Amino acid sequence: IENHVKKYANIIANVIEAEVEIVDADLVRIAGTGLFQDKNNEIVSGVVYKEVIKTKKSLLITEPRKHNLYKKECKEKLELSSPILYKEEVIGVIGLICTTDPQKNKVLNNLDSYLKFLEQIGDFISGKVYEYQNEIKTQEVNDIFKQILNNMDKCVLSLDANNYIVNANK
Repeated sequence: IENHVKKYANIIANVIEAEVEIVDADLVRIAGTGLFQDKNNEIVSGVVYKEVIKTKKSLLITEPRKHNLYKKECKEKLELSSPILYKEEVIGVIGLICTTDPQKNKVLNNLDSYLKFLEQIGDFISGKVYEYQNEIKTQEVNDIFKQILNNMDKCVLSLDANNYIVNANK
């Protein structure tokens, strides 16, 4: 999943032309661009992200230096954070960070579209989590099936739709 998340972070950064970081629910950075590119697998301080996780809602901060959730010496000029939801639980946050006034103005002028875009990318990430969890469940079922087959006294063959042997007990 991590490679997909990194690709999504790069897509967001390229389309919106701002910095992006994606963290999991434990505030571990999974992917980042620009300032955050070489800082994957670090725990972020993430007071804003904690708020997004708690409320399950996107959060826009247009004046980070004046906001009570930020340190006064921060570089950010704007932050838009959107939750990544899976089965109605927050599994992560996408943070869009502007460090220049032109970036900030562009985001503010396209806020609704960009917020929908972040939400859609969050849905894509959730879809990848769903696929991954299904692959794990399928593998677990296959492993159990193989254990059952291998503990039988008589020969048992599993055939596919074309009547080819796909499994046999020992």
